[in-house]
Amino acid sequence: MGNSRVKAAQNAANTATATGAGYGSNATNIGSSLVPFEQKQLTNPTGMNPTDVNNMLVAGEQGAGGANAGITGQANLEAARTHNTGALSGVLDQASRNKTQQLSQNALGMQNENAKVKLGQQDEAAKNLGGLYGTDVNAQLKAEGLVPADIGAWTQANQTSGLQQGLGDAEGVMGSLSNAAKAAYGGANGAGYMT
Repeated sequence: MGNSRVKAAQNAANTATATGAGYGSNATNIGSSLVPFEQKQLTNPTGMNPTDVNNMLVAGEQGAGGANAGITGQANLEAARTHNTGALSGVLDQASRNKTQQLSQNALGMQNENAKVKLGQQDEAAKNLGGLYGTDVNAQLKAEGLVPADIGAWTQANQTSGLQQGLGDAEGVMGSLSNAAKAAYGGANGAGYMT
């Protein structure tokens, strides 16, 4: 009976050790690919995809270009109707300035949005790295923390087993002494030993 308790406690300690090692191994495997990515995002975030940024800038340019073309067309039409081309150059100059100003605002807006995305990526990477570290370390430490309790149970089972073994040995010695006494008593006066 004591032997099965010893084996159960020993198996529990071995299982806890193996579980802790498994968490450590999983953390290493996951960390080997995820951690470098998150570290890169933390130190040098990618921001928006450059192709997407370009597409958004082009869309903004198309809008500004279309508005400028509309203003130019309308100014030329009004100049032709009124036969007054003197004001045309001022209107076209202002339309060009408005277009340039709008393009600049669009580009600045895109750069600001990209910076916000990068800051978000850095924040997310820092949280992810902290979470990965905490999860892996806590799981490993919890599994390894079971080992001392299992070793204590194992030791106690061994002590109980040793006590039972000692009691069994003492019982055997007592039986041997009893038999020796019976033989000696029965052999000394020939009458035999009475129990």
